[in-house]
Amino acid sequence: MSQSHSQDGRPSGADRYRVLLEASRTLGATLSPAQLHEAIFRETVAVVPATGFYLALHDQSRDLSRVVYCAEGGTGQHLDVPYRGSDSEVITSQRASLITDGLSDGSLMSLGEDGTEPTRSAVTAPLLHDGRVLGAISAQSHEPDAFTQDDLEMLEGIAGVAAVAIYNSMQFAELDRRRKEAEQLEEIGRALTSKLDPDQVLGRVIAAVSEVLDVDGAAVWLRDPKRPTVCGVADSGGDIALPVGLEWDISGEMQKILVDEHGPIVFDNLAASDALPEQVAAHLTGGSAVGVPLILGGQVAGILTAGSRQPRRFGKEEIAVLQRLASQASVALGNARTRTCTHSRSPTR
Repeated sequence: MSQSHSQDGRPSGADRYRVLLEASRTLGATLSPAQLHEAIFRETVAVVPATGFYLALHDQSRDLSRVVYCAEGGTGQHLDVPYRGSDSEVITSQRASLITDGLSDGSLMSLGEDGTEPTRSAVTAPLLHDGRVLGAISAQSHEPDAFTQDDLEMLEGIAGVAAVAIYNSMQFAELDRRRKEAEQLEEIGRALTSKLDPDQVLGRVIAAVSEVLDVDGAAVWLRDPKRPTVCGVADSGGDIALPVGLEWDISGEMQKILVDEHGPIVFDNLAASDALPEQVAAHLTGGSAVGVPLILGGQVAGILTAGSRQPRRFGKEEIAVLQRLASQASVALGNARTRTCTHSRSPTR
């Protein structure tokens, strides 16, 4: 930054407007989410001297916050650490906070490596956009009394600029996702009138889910006609593809949600879930997953699932996308099965 600063590295009062204007220009550029998160870090520590930093994003609908970027000693890293947003006073109160000492005593989590010196003081501000909490940013120090009320006000200014940039990035990402979804729905639509066999249709569905939701793996589970509570993997793809033939008995709550209510299931943290049978848990050792029913002729014929290696948020929008893909996939799969059955019964000369 070219603005003048006081001797301790903080912008003087007259320069704060120019600092925020420059930050607005920087963060307003077209950046990927990862680039934006790193840029927010750089803009923050340029005006609020700190040895530690984190950026968290918040989903109000699910009370789920995720630390997506943190830094220590100038070195940053992208990550995805979930926590309950209502446990954060800054997020629930929508007000910034200044802690002069004892930060680690009331900390929600430890982001540094084991054995590292704990941070003692911090300034933290919510990311607010049109009354909605998008997350929080925090500048931290290993020293007590490292921050002032001026630092807190400066951070609030940066947070306001960052919130606008994050909101715009989210809107752009949503538009891009919708474009990809439309392309994939059109691709599946072609399968409705094509001569693909059921296995080829499943492959198209797996590719569509992976492309639109940007997940590490997707799978189609089909119900066993003789054992209606048992689903088996018919096809899977991605970096965490499941073996074909892997079975899952969904008796109980899952059957009620998926089969009886035709609803979705979401696993925010697979490693902590007790709903996975042993043979399935062996392949899903961590991360997150979501599943929706495949409905043929009003009956649930199987499940379409998507998963990620790292814990992530599968929100209402992503679930709705998966449901739309599942609806198209069900029709295409049903047509393919009908064609296969008709062909196998066609008389020959």
